[in-house]
Amino acid sequence: MNCKEAKSLIALWAGQDLDDAELEALQPHLAECPNCSGHWDEMKSSMDALQQASGEDLTRDEFDSLWPKVAAKISTRQAASGNVRRNRWLPAIAVAAVCIAVAVVMNYQPDLNIYEVGQGVNPRLLPDNFVEFYPDDSFKQLQEVDAPVATIEENVDPSTLGVNKVSIGGF
Repeated sequence: MNCKEAKSLIALWAGQDLDDAELEALQPHLAECPNCSGHWDEMKSSMDALQQASGEDLTRDEFDSLWPKVAAKISTRQAASGNVRRNRWLPAIAVAAVCIAVAVVMNYQPDLNIYEVGQGVNPRLLPDNFVEFYPDDSFKQLQEVDAPVATIEENVDPSTLGVNKVSIGGF
């Protein structure tokens, strides 16, 4: 038996909560260890002082031990903590769901492909407030027509089209 175990048993003995088998295991250690023996003397003198202050000689038979009540509360709390353990993942799952939702919203890109290769601009796909800007700073509201407004071909250099800036819907 080590001193830590012995001090725990000494406290139980002082409170008259130590059973006979544990007391028999404790007594050889108290005979060998001066520290634990001194600890027992201090505990015994403290308990004697408390008994004198109360004016009664308290023995084990006169009062019930607190340990059964404490043990019952401990087991009740441990059983209740099982529910808490299951709920520990709930905040993490909620945070993960929010992160996924934010990622989906941030990566959403509407289909802004209003230019079809070889077909020109499809006016039906442009917003109502679309304005075409020209190099001379003039502009006009795009009118819906059946014929393509401009033809876009693959690998065309924009500088050869005579357009310096293109703005779609004010962007």
